Amino acid sequence: ILLLIVLLLLFLGYSGTGSLALDNLLSWISARDLSYPLASHAAVSNKNFIYVVDGSAQTSNSHDQILKSVVNPDGSLGEWIDNSNLPQALIFHSAASDGLNMYILGGFLDISGGGSISNVYKAALNSDGDLGEWEEQLSLPKQLSMGAAIVVRNKIYFAGGFTDGGGFPSSNVYYTTINNDG
Repeated sequence: ILLLIVLLLLFLGYSGTGSLALDNLLSWISARDLSYPLASHAAVSNKNFIYVVDGSAQTSNSHDQILKSVVNPDGSLGEWIDNSNLPQALIFHSAASDGLNMYILGGFLDISGGGSISNVYKAALNSDGDLGEWEEQLSLPKQLSMGAAIVVRNKIYFAGGFTDGGGFPSSNVYYTTINNDG
């Protein structure tokens, strides 16, 4: 049995260093740092741009900026540019893109007396990588933060998250149809 375990570990790529070698990722390379320290944020990509939708540098110090960087052909990143501002400063929000628009869903107001929100915002992704004006959309069915969002075809999904006040995690999955005009 021991011989079978050793052969299985060697087959899976165990190197004796305490970790398995995975063949689908080559190595992590340090890219251009963000303009400032950040946590509790979200990110999306569209074409050759990465967008980091601000979160917080520390508690009660959340940002409302959206940083944009171009992804160069070799994978390196261009300078991070302050591209747009959210309608309000959020942490623990979710972001998704359908290739035409960026959506920000839910989140937590990082202010005194703040809490989870149900707001959904949309901004057009312009061909030059800039974002259009933010427009409020149909809200989530309840106040949620720390969930996950994704667009599949013409549907946007929101899964899990914490209900208002960070009380209990949700197992709910919601979706809505994105209109033809975005």
